[in-house]
Amino acid sequence: MDVTSSPLNVFVKLLAIVFIAEAGVMLLLPAILPPSVTAGTEAFVDSCLLTLLTAPLVWWVIIGPLRASAAAEKTAAVAQIATGVAHELRNPLTAVKMLVQTQRELPEVGDQLAEDLTIIEDEIRRMERSLQTFLDFARPQAPARRPLDPSDIIRRTFSLIEPRARNQQVVCELVEPDQPLIIEADDEQLLQLVLNLCLNALDAMPDGGLLTVGARAQDGMVRLSVRDTGPGIDPLVFARLFQPFVTNKETGVGIGLVICKRIAEAHRGRLRGENLDDGACFTLELPATP
Repeated sequence: MDVTSSPLNVFVKLLAIVFIAEAGVMLLLPAILPPSVTAGTEAFVDSCLLTLLTAPLVWWVIIGPLRASAAAEKTAAVAQIATGVAHELRNPLTAVKMLVQTQRELPEVGDQLAEDLTIIEDEIRRMERSLQTFLDFARPQAPARRPLDPSDIIRRTFSLIEPRARNQQVVCELVEPDQPLIIEADDEQLLQLVLNLCLNALDAMPDGGLLTVGARAQDGMVRLSVRDTGPGIDPLVFARLFQPFVTNKETGVGIGLVICKRIAEAHRGRLRGENLDDGACFTLELPATP
């Protein structure tokens, strides 16, 4: 247990807060109460002021740091478990995939068996992507920044999702900026972020829709938005949108948005989501490069 969260440390902080608040109230009372006030009224005002001063101090000095420390310890523990599980599963999955590929290339394999082996290989690749997501969550990499155009990242993303979008009858629309935009970012991490947001948007539009992605400059920031025409973010999920393992997808692991938020913050930016009248929108804000 962290020494800053030990019972003795918390008790000492609480005593200090009460002492400081009471001292402040004693100095404040003569200035706000007339000399003719009764002892009962003075005691009542004293207790009210003491409560008003103590409550926010307790939250700021004790409760807030304890909550942050508990959340950090929980995330670190989950990340350690995720790393161990991912490493234990990757090697056997790789062996199985190699055997499947070898069997599929044999001349005596029939069409039906070859099709079944292809399905198995695709599922193995999907599992490998999930494991890589766990590893990205557990071992964040520092961004290697360089100047780049965010519209180039959007075009690369569209090229990756184009087959799936076409199968789902989703129209992908790139909104070109009205002026040249340059940001300092890690192109692979930014691609990972935008790709994940676009894949989430496709998940929300299985029967077709419109995916609109674009970047614009505003107040010294570049705002890159990913907007879909799906049903919007589930209210039960919205309140905990960027917390680990929060998802309403049957096959989701709930850490994609956590990784996206981490990438945004590593680039001195922020990521937020909102529901619109006709879908949902995620906006990434990054400092613009002059």
